Amino acid sequence: MAKQDEPARVADGATPATGKLPADSGSGARGMLFRTPLFDDRSRYLDHFGWLLTLTALTVACLSLLDPGARFGDTAEEVLELGAGYLGLITLLLAFAASGLAHRRLVILMVMMGLFAVLQTLLVLSALAVERAWAAPPVGNLLFSLAAFSVIVRRLARHVRVTKATLLGAVTAYLFIPLTYFYAYRVLNAVQPGSMFGQHESSPTFMFFSLTTVTTVGYGDPEPVGNLARLLATSEALVGQLFLVTVVALIVGRMSASQHERSLAEQATRARRGEDARADDAGDTLQT
Repeated sequence: MAKQDEPARVADGATPATGKLPADSGSGARGMLFRTPLFDDRSRYLDHFGWLLTLTALTVACLSLLDPGARFGDTAEEVLELGAGYLGLITLLLAFAASGLAHRRLVILMVMMGLFAVLQTLLVLSALAVERAWAAPPVGNLLFSLAAFSVIVRRLARHVRVTKATLLGAVTAYLFIPLTYFYAYRVLNAVQPGSMFGQHESSPTFMFFSLTTVTTVGYGDPEPVGNLARLLATSEALVGQLFLVTVVALIVGRMSASQHERSLAEQATRARRGEDARADDAGDTLQT
């Protein structure tokens, strides 16, 4: 028989009344932050892919049509790059919000994005002040697009039923493929000048090439000249086709499962109604 008067064992340094280690306010705050789940399926912004799709399509359209460098020089092109960076930050924020990022993490992400935007603006303004071209590769935009694509795909994989949000998210994720590769081509061409097309090309040319590659249209003009550029273009075509096959299979499978569940529910409802009708008939027979 256990001894009831024996004191309970506590950890070294713990409070005897609670049996827990004392924690200072700093470590408690850090522990609360790390214990907070990364994603929250109860977020009020969850699956709000409409604004994200609109902004992504607008970004692709602007990068496909606008070429201020050809008319206004390098300064206008640098301003366009800065604006594209701002759009990338907002797009990333909407992507994480629609994917259910926890509120605390979302606030931290907003602060980091604000600091990055300020730093990017200061670098561009300093380059313009000394009349020097700012030719840094868009590595930040590439990372933002890749992160947004990843969290959207993660959220779509968690959908049990196919809804309007599923379709909007799938289209948005597909648009992020050419957008991400657009920045990848720009980074490669900045690191190895001329490795993409052998000569200087504008932003619309890179976006045109990315869109025609992901859709496997392949007009042949322009075409990559470097080995790494060709490998990158081939990988975009493969990723685009694999994404379509996977998403179509996922949507069809989830739709079939939903229809099967509804069919079973309707059969169960009809069976219960039949049993209730037979019970009523039996009761009427006994009363007569």
